[in-house]
Amino acid sequence: MKILPVIWDSEFFGLKIGKIDPSEFNKDDFESQKNNFDLIYLFESPGSPLNKDIVAINAHLVDEKKTYVKQVDSNIKMDKHINVYTSLTPDQNLTRLSLQSGIYSRFKLDKNFAPGAYEKLYGEWIKKSCNKSMSLCVLVYGNENDPQGFITIAERNGEAQIGLIAVDDSSRGKGIGKKLITAAEYTAENYNFGSLKVVTQGANTDACKLYEKCGFTLDHAINIYHYWNKDNAHTL
Repeated sequence: MKILPVIWDSEFFGLKIGKIDPSEFNKDDFESQKNNFDLIYLFESPGSPLNKDIVAINAHLVDEKKTYVKQVDSNIKMDKHINVYTSLTPDQNLTRLSLQSGIYSRFKLDKNFAPGAYEKLYGEWIKKSCNKSMSLCVLVYGNENDPQGFITIAERNGEAQIGLIAVDDSSRGKGIGKKLITAAEYTAENYNFGSLKVVTQGANTDACKLYEKCGFTLDHAINIYHYWNKDNAHTL
């Protein structure tokens, strides 16, 4: 077993981060390599029993990540209140919404990260979505300068995928989330993709129910564990 470095995360968070497939876990190998890292991610399919040695090292479950998929409807229509976000940089309103989109993120819920880590990560995500380096487009519901919700659509491994999505707290319960998802499907169809994917957290039950109501089906799920090496102290 080898703990593999996670380069981007390590550079971004200023930590030495590695990852392991728990199905390959070996406690002796882990003990001999763990001090090379501050944080280690472990990924496991739900329902697969974890090796008792993994439990013994105090790796903590931080996320059940669910991937949903839907075949694109070629006859889909986009709501007239949906607009393309044209600026290459997010304003404070869009940035605020982007933080709402990640309230169930493991980077927010795991309090071992330094203060501001989650905000820094999602701030970077929305910046790169607006400048198109991480998205095909950003769509908003309502006024571009004061949107009630937004969604980003990206290409991942030749497939269309929803990246970030949020509806402002004050505008929920009006069907805006469904309209944004429909707009993402419309966009995917315009780019000639046959399917649309979205990844969300199992703890975000409202989002899971919404995707299912919109015709998405669960493709797969994985559990994510974090092991923090408390002997290594780092901050952002």
